[in-house]
Amino acid sequence: MPFALRRACFSVAIALAALACVDDTDEAGDDEAGELACVEYDVEGCTPLFSASYDQVWSQTLEGCAGGSACHAQDGSGGAFDGMTFTDAQASYDHLTAGALVIPGDAQCSPLFIRLATDDPALRMPPGSSNIDDGALCSIATWIDEGAAQP
Repeated sequence: MPFALRRACFSVAIALAALACVDDTDEAGDDEAGELACVEYDVEGCTPLFSASYDQVWSQTLEGCAGGSACHAQDGSGGAFDGMTFTDAQASYDHLTAGALVIPGDAQCSPLFIRLATDDPALRMPPGSSNIDDGALCSIATWIDEGAAQP
């Protein structure tokens, strides 16, 4: 795999690993993800890094979020808020779509995508100064906009 592709995949993996490393609960324990503002993103004008399929989103991004002490490695880890672990492709897909983290057909208002695309450092994943690779972000947005199907 070319270095640039490995670097992009790693960036996406870190971003998604960090997705739930931030506690999205208020003092009452309510999930605030539903209060995230939609983001503007030109899905039609972007260039995907990999094909927009769940298999690729899983293998190029999500699966890497469960390695070692990653945020989504196991129940009880920082990113496992509300059970969001990335140790099983089917369980992850079910959780992302049933839990409204991915809204099929609407990437710009899907909490997963908002966290990856926002410029707000308090919400952005991965936390810190680096953003997710543009091509990986495009692939994820395209997959969601095309219905977030799983083959």
